[in-house]
Amino acid sequence: MGHLGEDVEIKPPLFVDYGTQLSIGERTFINYNLTTLDAAPISIGDNNVIGAGAVVTGDVPANVVAVGHPARVIKTL
Repeated sequence: MGHLGEDVEIKPPLFVDYGTQLSIGERTFINYNLTTLDAAPISIGDNNVIGAGAVVTGDVPANVVAVGHPARVIKTL
């Protein structure tokens, strides 16, 4: 993992292309079956909720709920 902030909870399994290109901010909850297509750097901001089965293909801003395939922001926290 490129960066893993404090108080991050990840429910397995987690699927990544490389992993070293992935940065996850503090106080983030990632539900089951996250897939990150991290051929380029991806940053998941602080204080997020990433829904089960989400496919993250780009940056996710801080303080949001993101879900879907590809992941999109559905709510600001």
